[in-house]
Amino acid sequence: MDKLAQELEATREQLVADWDEERAARLFAGVGQLKRRRTAARVGLATVTAAAGAVALLLMNPGAAPETQLTAEARPGATHEATAGETVRAGQLRLADGSTASMVGEGSELELLKNTPSHIAMRLHQGQARFDVVPSTGRSFAVETGPYRVVVLGTVFEVTRGADEVVVYVERGKVRVYGPAGAYDVAAGERQAFLLEPAAVEAEEVEEAAVETKRVKRRARGKRAAKSWRSLSQSGDYDGAFKSLQAGGVVDNEPSALMDAADAARLSGHPRSAVKYLERVVRDHGKSPVAPLAAFTLGRVYLDRLGHPQKAAQAFARSRALAPSGSMAQDALAREVEALSKGGDAAGAYKRAQQYLRRYPKGRRVRAVQLYGGID
Repeated sequence: MDKLAQELEATREQLVADWDEERAARLFAGVGQLKRRRTAARVGLATVTAAAGAVALLLMNPGAAPETQLTAEARPGATHEATAGETVRAGQLRLADGSTASMVGEGSELELLKNTPSHIAMRLHQGQARFDVVPSTGRSFAVETGPYRVVVLGTVFEVTRGADEVVVYVERGKVRVYGPAGAYDVAAGERQAFLLEPAAVEAEEVEEAAVETKRVKRRARGKRAAKSWRSLSQSGDYDGAFKSLQAGGVVDNEPSALMDAADAARLSGHPRSAVKYLERVVRDHGKSPVAPLAAFTLGRVYLDRLGHPQKAAQAFARSRALAPSGSMAQDALAREVEALSKGGDAAGAYKRAQQYLRRYPKGRRVRAVQLYGGID
């Protein structure tokens, strides 16, 4: 082996040996991403190691064809800068605001609708995706899937779309899910399933076309159209939405509009104003699917914000009566026990606690029910 070949061989060996796991992860993902899953770190290591091998190959064979070079963008699972309008099925997107969207498993499909520092919007057509959202008060971030829309400000969460349901799991922070039955909050550590009605699934293509039509009209109006209280509420600007309501914003007498108005008032620190909207839903729209949620939210406002445990107990009981077998029935009964206890009705609390333990012997609120119901 002549001198030049020996030097090339030494260079290749040194280059490959220096790619330890920590250095590869730092180079590929950045210091701030070292806490990601081991699988992601292994993918980054394999990619960088492959790139190092390709460089060494070029050193050994300067005439190699350009297509033998491997880059991070060319490898499955790599992180790349997102572009509005693209649809991805694997890997990770780095969004304009610094957040990331990662595809989970095979068969997943995510479409990026909007990608600016102030507005991120995506649609999950199928499968599962994980979102690590940078906290920001001046940016809207939403993920659509079927008839549901998940709105966040800063959190880590996953959305999974199956054949008959959408599952939202929140790892950190809190998200709000808008759907046919209204709005539902999912907090850190919670996993909530939302049913996909057959009619809603069949109508999704029509709905998407309608959404696109609305988007075109909205762009045409441009800056001439001022934001309504409802669009402000749905984008998370509850203070602005409540101010718009106070300035004369009109609330249609239909469940979803009333719930949005209640959210604007409640989440901007005006619980008394929220009560009137929630009571209208329960009183005027008792047969609506959103009525049990409105009654449950009304109970929470009375108990946690306004200090009226007797009214709270009535609202929780109303929520159960509207949907005895619904997803909130168990929590409504447990909170009714709490409200009765805090209102001084020990006998009523004990009676409802016994009812809870018979119906949900392994329920998630057993211990709290026992404490508030006076059961050892």
